[in-house]
Amino acid sequence: MPDTKRRLLDATMKLMLKQGFTATTVDQICAEAGLTKGSFFHYFKTKDEIGEGALDHFYNRQQQQFAEGEFVRLADPLEKIHGLLDFVIQSMKNPQAQSCLCGNLAQELAHTHPRFRASCDEKFSGFAKFIQTALREAKAKHRPKAEFDPESVSLMFVSLMQGSILLAKTMQDGKLIAHNLEHFRSYVDTLFGRSRR
Repeated sequence: MPDTKRRLLDATMKLMLKQGFTATTVDQICAEAGLTKGSFFHYFKTKDEIGEGALDHFYNRQQQQFAEGEFVRLADPLEKIHGLLDFVIQSMKNPQAQSCLCGNLAQELAHTHPRFRASCDEKFSGFAKFIQTALREAKAKHRPKAEFDPESVSLMFVSLMQGSILLAKTMQDGKLIAHNLEHFRSYVDTLFGRSRR
């Protein structure tokens, strides 16, 4: 990616994480990136276009971080889920990670910007897919103590993550996210008749 385009996307992502889509202007994006409007319009026609680009940029960065996590190389699917939870809990110790552009823009724009809504839906589904696949493989490998639908549980995980991030912001308590993820861990262990490691 050209450095100028990356700087514009980084600036947009930073501003929209802080103040949302509506409050962010093209002028602010250019000032944050240290670039001119000419540079902006060389790569993007509108604020909507760079907003969608910033959403993809944010998601791709997350995917890259996950791909580099040790948990993806674990052979046992149940341990892979535990490894993902460990990874997310550790990541959330960084206050800057305690926000999600997909969640922010979904809340702000889902009813007014169909393209943003569809993009957020696609990204949430992609995130849930990892949990869903691991749970399905765990059901095949281990004998769960309770019947459950991997897709439903994976969507519950995404809901828990997004709700926890929202509550952590409003309550000013970053530890809440890890606390709720430990509840999810216990729930998964209960499904398979296991106690906390």
